[in-house]
Formats: sequence, structure tokens, C-alpha cells
Amino acid sequence: MRALEELLRELERRAAAVSETMRRRGIDYIALTPSPNFRYLAGFSEESYERLTLFLMNSEGERILIAPRLANIPSWAGGYSGYIYME
Repeated sequence: MRALEELLRELERRAAAVSETMRRRGIDYIALTPSPNFRYLAGFSEESYERLTLFLMNSEGERILIAPRLANIPSWAGGYSGYIYME
């Protein structure tokens, strides 16, 4: 449980740092598909194959995950601002 709490704190720290950089550079949103950058901000990896898996974040740090319903998404990822499952 302690490792999960540390991971969640680290993800919040990363999101805050990226949000600050986005505001300084005038970037409103970022959209990431599975990649090292996706893993850095989302905290997990997921292969997308032919279905869309997308991590969105705005400059205020709000995060939305769009993923297929059958994707292997960790249960703690439901804490994002939004979580959209696709059929």
C-alpha cells in the first residue's frame, strides 16, 4: 500500500510540473498515446493496438483517460478528472 501511495504522490508531482511548463509556454492541452511520455504521466503502460488509448491533460492539471473497456487499466487510475471507456 505504501508503494501505491508513493506512486500516486509522484504522479501528482509530475502532473504539477508538466502543468507549470504548459502554462509558461502557453500550451492549453496535451494528448498522449501509449509511449514513454504516457507512462510518465499516467503511471502505467497500455498497448493500444487498433483501439484508441489516449491520456489528455490541460494546463490546470485535469487529466482524462480514454480507453477501451477491455483495456488493462489499474483501478487507481479512476482518480483522474475523467475516465471514458469505449466499446
